[in-house]
Amino acid sequence: MEEILITESLRNNLQNLINNENANKEKTGIITGSILDGTIVCLGCSLTDKHLPVGIQVVGAFFQMLPDEVTEILIQQTLENYMTNYEELSDIEYGILLFVSRIPSSKDINIEARLYSPSALTIEDSVPITVSDTILQKFLLLRARGEIELSFEIADNEKEFQGLSLTSAIEKLQSVFSDSSTFHLRDSLLLLLKNDQMIDGLTCCNLKDFVETSDNYQRQKQIKKQIFDLSKQEVLNFDILLQTTGDQQNFTPVIHYQRKVFQSVTIPLFLDVMAVVQETLPISKLVNMLMDGIVHQLDEIKLCLLKFQKGTEYFTPVPYYFWPITSNYPISITYPHGLNDKQLESYRKELHQQLLLPLDKPLLRLSNKKIFINDLNEPYLTNTHVGLASSGIQNGKPSIIWGTYTYHHYMQDRIDDNGWGCAYRSLQTIISWFRHQGYTDVAIPTHKEIQQALVTLGDKPSSFVGSKKWIGSQEVSYCLNHFIGVTSKIMFVSSGSELANKGRELSSHFSTQGTPIMIGGGMLAHTILGVDFNEGSGELKFLILDPHYTGSEDISIIQNKGWCGWKDPSFWDASAFYNLCMPQRPIEI
Repeated sequence: MEEILITESLRNNLQNLINNENANKEKTGIITGSILDGTIVCLGCSLTDKHLPVGIQVVGAFFQMLPDEVTEILIQQTLENYMTNYEELSDIEYGILLFVSRIPSSKDINIEARLYSPSALTIEDSVPITVSDTILQKFLLLRARGEIELSFEIADNEKEFQGLSLTSAIEKLQSVFSDSSTFHLRDSLLLLLKNDQMIDGLTCCNLKDFVETSDNYQRQKQIKKQIFDLSKQEVLNFDILLQTTGDQQNFTPVIHYQRKVFQSVTIPLFLDVMAVVQETLPISKLVNMLMDGIVHQLDEIKLCLLKFQKGTEYFTPVPYYFWPITSNYPISITYPHGLNDKQLESYRKELHQQLLLPLDKPLLRLSNKKIFINDLNEPYLTNTHVGLASSGIQNGKPSIIWGTYTYHHYMQDRIDDNGWGCAYRSLQTIISWFRHQGYTDVAIPTHKEIQQALVTLGDKPSSFVGSKKWIGSQEVSYCLNHFIGVTSKIMFVSSGSELANKGRELSSHFSTQGTPIMIGGGMLAHTILGVDFNEGSGELKFLILDPHYTGSEDISIIQNKGWCGWKDPSFWDASAFYNLCMPQRPIEI
């Protein structure tokens, strides 16, 4: 093997594990990924092989130490453990060991890779590492969904019996889906069946020839100019069907009939299997992989039912997908319907620890669930800064908000706020950020709701509601606290020219808080998404999202005309004073 491939985000995740005080302190874990044309592609790290999409598997292990600090016994124990728990390792010729260590006097890391043979449990020579995200362009997103009912017998105060009865019912469903699943590609006439010779020779790349992309995808795809983002790709959707007739055979049916009085429960099951597969994967293999994905999801559904069972009461298990900004693929979590985020907090903490996710950010709340482009019905553009060229500052250090926001600007929502609504729109953008990051599920407030909130708080008279009066950064901070319970720091700047000296403070805000900033002054309001700052020279540029835009949701116009772009300090009015509302991110999961 000439090299292994590691994505930039995986490298960053491993670096954060070493440097971040809020990160898990595990010394070893698994590496997940795929094998592409004989090359190991490392995509993620975790402590569990659960919650992975179809097509992503365990490809090795990582150690947070130097190779000579790891004893031969520890390595052998680790390999034997992975061989016992992760059967897919036996299917690959080589796995990978990543040794991660901090470079002295630096927060950067060094990664050394060694090959090992799963069959022989032997460690081979080191292998070169290439860090690149371009490999993600060779993967496709597929999704198969369906519904079925689960029925099983229950008995009062006999939890063990109920567990056995539930397990037996799940196993029967697994057997049915393993033998009789059929997958219909939506918006096409294509049916995928097990052992179907009609699909021999076709690869997953050919699936795109059978179906057209959605309008939402056509509208959003312009945003991907320079950066490929797998999470924003069109998903090929399948419906899960069951064959009601099998192979034609001559047999006499035998029916066993037994009269019995008993209690039972029937629960609707929502199957939702996600796959991240290579374009060159044969479709014949895809069918078997999706079937295996259904079987694994039914196991997750069973565990969810048992974990949250209350006597003879069961919560309906619902699979959700989450795509944290640190991940290269979606994460599957099955939650019980009817329990809220507070009731699931301890379970989410377990998941964060198992999946090596940050312990100070909400990444797996229900409001964090991934909405794929096919299902997108939001009329606003997201992350309009993605794809912009760099600021042009030599040796600068960009500090930009993390996560997702929606762009709110003049004339949206059938409201003519041209000339007075810029701060309202900036507030809406900020609240959208907190919504997308899972801190709140409060709806984006309208202009009238914002005005009413300020009246309720005693900041404005009742005549303010329905007016075209401006608001400033102080009012924005009041509303953030009123609507979503978020506090803010206010930075006062005596003149626009003084903003050129605020690079260090603003860089610290985006590095530690990561939230958009509303800035008001000179009768105008803007949203600051980040800064690029050279500590040596003091050179500074601001990443500005301008709410004064009045056009359609056209990302090319928004970026090319500077409605979202890098601005130097001369952008600000030197004769005006400015107030900056800097929302503080809650520390929670």
